[in-house]
Amino acid sequence: MAGVVDLVMEQRSSERSVQATPLASHGRPPQTFREGRVCRHPGCGTRLSIYNSNQHCYLHEPMVAVRIRGKKIA
Repeated sequence: MAGVVDLVMEQRSSERSVQATPLASHGRPPQTFREGRVCRHPGCGTRLSIYNSNQHCYLHEPMVAVRIRGKKIA
């Protein structure tokens, strides 16, 4: 009986599955950085992602004030 239940559950889940197309890669892989890098902040041992170009983790990344401008009214 368990085999029949498994088959029915598998059939039901496949009926509900969603088909998707892969995201466009534009032909080039993402830029990567050296594995094993660690945040440069003293005492922080957070390992940085190979996709993180910064030298600090998110918590210790120096704050940058972004200049936001409004729409110019002519």
